[in-house]
Amino acid sequence: MCLVLLLGLVAAGCSTYSGGVSPSNVPLDPESYTPGRSVSGTSWGVNILWFIPVSFASTQDALVSALGGSNGRPIVLVTADTRKYYWIPLVYVERIKVEGTTTKPVAAKTPSK
Repeated sequence: MCLVLLLGLVAAGCSTYSGGVSPSNVPLDPESYTPGRSVSGTSWGVNILWFIPVSFASTQDALVSALGGSNGRPIVLVTADTRKYYWIPLVYVERIKVEGTTTKPVAAKTPSK
């Protein structure tokens, strides 16, 4: 029994990969906003026996989740990371996490006469 438990602990693991960086989720003029608070969103995928998908992780779903925390405002300094968890040979779990900073619009300057 101890040998089986030890093999299970040795076979478990995880790894993280940076998926990308973007200045913002939509084109923004750098002078049109000020940075706000940090937001993040995640999406999970699960495979049983490594090849039977139960759900799929999606960067788009993670981004939509992050945007939900920004009250519909664009986010800047966007990063995406993928973490994979392995429990050999039973389960493979993938998590995609998108993080960024909300924006606050800056009042437009009126030209002086």
